[in-house]
Amino acid sequence: MGVDAVVSTVAPDAGSIRAVTDLVAIVVVHPARGVLSPRAAITADTIGEFLPDVGEFERVMDWFDAAGFVVDSPGPISFSIEGDRERFESWFGDIDNGPFDLDALPDDIRQCLAAVEFMDAPDFGPGNP
Repeated sequence: MGVDAVVSTVAPDAGSIRAVTDLVAIVVVHPARGVLSPRAAITADTIGEFLPDVGEFERVMDWFDAAGFVVDSPGPISFSIEGDRERFESWFGDIDNGPFDLDALPDDIRQCLAAVEFMDAPDFGPGNP
């Protein structure tokens, strides 16, 4: 997925359409039990093995918020961060080629992360018949 995608949304207060050019990535926090195999399947029966420590999860969310990202959509193992290209590049460097470089993040935050990635655009909706 290209990172320059523009998504149209309806502004709730004005009822108008506006262009949103901020980028959105998913932050996945390591399980409390440590790093699991990348081949391990997340299912309803195994989700408990993937759950991060609640305090650590909240600390990571707070750090991204303080770093200037909009933090949203917390789930059992991940949350989203939103910001402009400059915000992402200030923390992750080149965001166009390959996985995010987590080296610029503080050690105590980086060690909590399993991944930070852009999600693929859905294969439905505007521009995807």
